[in-house]
Parts: sequence; structure tokens; C-alpha cells
Amino acid sequence: RCGENSWITVELKQPGSNPRSLGASVQVVTGTLTQTRWMTAGGTGLQSSSDAIAHFGLGSATTVDRIDVRWPDGTLSRVTDLEVNRKTTVTRAADE
Repeated sequence: RCGENSWITVELKQPGSNPRSLGASVQVVTGTLTQTRWMTAGGTGLQSSSDAIAHFGLGSATTVDRIDVRWPDGTLSRVTDLEVNRKTTVTRAADE
């Protein structure tokens, strides 16, 4: 519910026993704004649940400078120059 403001959602995928990347952190950088979300199981309220998708409100940003993903084992992946107002999936390569 961002109205006229920009947004991006980030879904993580990786091979192995933790395909939803629970425990990873996602950092989105737009200009001088940096936001971080952690991928967790379930929701934040009593008897709630949620998808393993991180939503970021971006205000008036027209692009995302970069997304940094710190995978559960500490490995870093970076994606740059992304469009706003869309879902982005970051997939970890099997050899990372």
C-alpha cells in the first residue's frame, strides 16, 4: 500500500535445505536511504504468518541502486541498477 510512492519486493531462492533463505538479510539502497529486512519464518504478530518476501517502501525513488543479500552462511550477493514497482527474485548460484 504505497499509493503513489515507489516500492520493491525481494524474494530469495537458494539450493539446498533452506530454499527460502531463512536467516538471510536483504539490504536495499536508493540514494542516501538504506533499508534492511531479515528473512524469517512466520509473521510478527500472534498467530500470524507471512511469505518469505521482503517489501520495501522507496518513497519517490525512481531506481534501486543496489540490493545486497547476506545469505545465512555469510556469503554476499549484490544486484545493481533495478527498476522500482516490481517483484525481484535474487537466486543464489549453487557454487556461491
